[in-house]
Amino acid sequence: MKLNTFEQKAIDLLNGGATVPFVARYRKEITGGMDEVALFSLKDRYTIFINLEKRKASILKSLEAKKLSSPGLKARIRDADTVEHLEVIYAPYKTGIKTRAQKARDKGFEIESEKIKAHPVLFSLLPSEVRDGVVDILAEEIAHKQEIRRKLVDRCLNRGLVHSKVTKEGKKKSEESSKFSDYFNGEQEIRTLPGHRILALFRGKKLGLLRLKLGIAEDVYHPLLLQALPLGWNYEISSKELWLQTLDEGWKRLLFPSLEKEVFRILKERADSQAIEVFAKNLLAMFTPSGRDLGPIIAIDPGYRTGCKFVVLDSQGALLDLGVIYPLEPKRDVIGSQKLLDKAILAYNVGGFALGNGTGGRETEEFLKSWTQLPVFMVDERGASVYSASEGAREEFPDLDLTFRSTVSIGRRLQDPSNELVKVEPRALGVGQYQHDIEQKFLARRLSEEVSILVNDSGVNVNRGGKELLSYVSGLSTKNVENIVQYRRKTDGFRSRLDLLKIPGISPEIFQQCAGFLRIEGGDYLLDSTAIHPELYPAVEELARRQGRGVRDLVGQENFEQLDQQIVEKWKKEVLFSEGNYGEPTWELVAKELRNRGKKRLEEIVEFDPAVRSIDNLEPGVVLNGKVTNLTTFGAFVDLGIHLDGLLHISQLSKAFIRDPGEVVSLGQVVRVKILSIDLARKRVSLSLFEDETVSIPSKEK
Repeated sequence: MKLNTFEQKAIDLLNGGATVPFVARYRKEITGGMDEVALFSLKDRYTIFINLEKRKASILKSLEAKKLSSPGLKARIRDADTVEHLEVIYAPYKTGIKTRAQKARDKGFEIESEKIKAHPVLFSLLPSEVRDGVVDILAEEIAHKQEIRRKLVDRCLNRGLVHSKVTKEGKKKSEESSKFSDYFNGEQEIRTLPGHRILALFRGKKLGLLRLKLGIAEDVYHPLLLQALPLGWNYEISSKELWLQTLDEGWKRLLFPSLEKEVFRILKERADSQAIEVFAKNLLAMFTPSGRDLGPIIAIDPGYRTGCKFVVLDSQGALLDLGVIYPLEPKRDVIGSQKLLDKAILAYNVGGFALGNGTGGRETEEFLKSWTQLPVFMVDERGASVYSASEGAREEFPDLDLTFRSTVSIGRRLQDPSNELVKVEPRALGVGQYQHDIEQKFLARRLSEEVSILVNDSGVNVNRGGKELLSYVSGLSTKNVENIVQYRRKTDGFRSRLDLLKIPGISPEIFQQCAGFLRIEGGDYLLDSTAIHPELYPAVEELARRQGRGVRDLVGQENFEQLDQQIVEKWKKEVLFSEGNYGEPTWELVAKELRNRGKKRLEEIVEFDPAVRSIDNLEPGVVLNGKVTNLTTFGAFVDLGIHLDGLLHISQLSKAFIRDPGEVVSLGQVVRVKILSIDLARKRVSLSLFEDETVSIPSKEK
């Protein structure tokens, strides 16, 4: 594996115990500015390479022990650049089932094959059995030529097709297979095949409803096969029978089946990666908004027959009280519900409501706004029920009903989104596409990496972060997290980042990895609440001294803009950059933290139209407010306040060509959309961002 200088230095740091978030943020000068995504990718590639080399060594050792090794076999094993190809080469020796080429070698035909390579005209003089054996040996050699395989794979990916047909089982299960009707007798160009269609094809195959086959034209692959022949063969008219037979055997029996598997594997991995990237962007948008500081709040999980569960949470998310109200049908006890909530508001000095956006949410919101002036915030409750049944929820609230646990989660999402959302398995948040079709181990690992990036990017309040959130912090082990939580319980919490060194198991090395990602809000030292690492404190303090100020006077947009830039430039050269460890990337980090500390991005609030409560209230041409709830490669889904998301197809997001819906909209964004069409039978609503020729919203329900 060839690494450039920056990649090698990054690998050295990671092998030395540094974490990806730490290297990405605090060692940019060493790695050439590689971000977390690039570092995780490099780490994966390096791990695959190391594992491949270990597997090669193991196979060679096994072959030596069995006395099956030969110079040609060793060369093929060393040249293999994927585990898949390596295992194809090794399979016969591993299973003990000999290939046709091996059987031919056992009969001594390898000597004849070497002669034929130099003098192909002798082929016609050989006995029939020997000719067949020679062809088998030469065909296998061609099939294992690594450079030819690479080129063939590239040709298949750029000029190949995927043929799909409905299976007999698919014809029997007509209702189940109808979802794949577009692929019953289809032909897709691999080069232009989008990820979501790839996943759909493989899902149909996995269910036994579709049969897939790689298509590649002879004029595409045949010239490459000719290159695999010994020099001069394809110019020997007298040996045409030999090389045609050899190519035919090498292609049909050996090369094509393994190439098909490899190409399909690459396609699946690409589609998985694309889907995960969409998932990651959506997760980023969900985790990014800061919590709202309302003091104690009331969280409500709306419902009809079983009532609306409510809980009272203090400003830190601790459960103070709970109950059930029935403001909706069938009981519709509006007065009793109002009195019960009024009592809780007065008793706990409540500052606002967090209301789940599930069934009955719009009606409950209307009830609340009809009598209280306190702010009401609709909260996305996806995954809350999953959290309520989790081990963490049971541990925290062993005697609490599942529905009340969900309600607690809804409230905490308003107060501290990241701290609460991290408790839910990312796949349960419903912000991706085809996540159940993605290879699940790969999905879980990549999403864990993405959550790690998100958590470390925003930082964690060490005095408030839950165990789940702290577990993602750079460098911290499960035991470290447990010890941090125990320290908080026994003391008044952390007053300084240096207090972390009091925790059993947190060595100076671990402190270096985690300190910059843990925040001390309201502590003894202002910089402890920023992403500026303690190793940079002396430099920042020197900047303040040279400016004739205290560190606190450097913080904030206004203060930062008043800095004497001549002093800053001189300080950078003489202090920050002096020993060659830091450069402009580190200064950009320091400047960003000093300038922007305390700024928050709050989630946008959408005002749904009160006249629209269900799909029956919609009409083509009507323009409504909505909120983006999910992004996919083919468009965006928008909550219209009717418990049914409409689809903004990518073609309806911009009049200019775009490749990614994220170029126009983002998760959580409030948008104005026009209804294009309504499919009542399938409960589908098509939307557009273009408001040309709009009509008024209907004034009465239909």
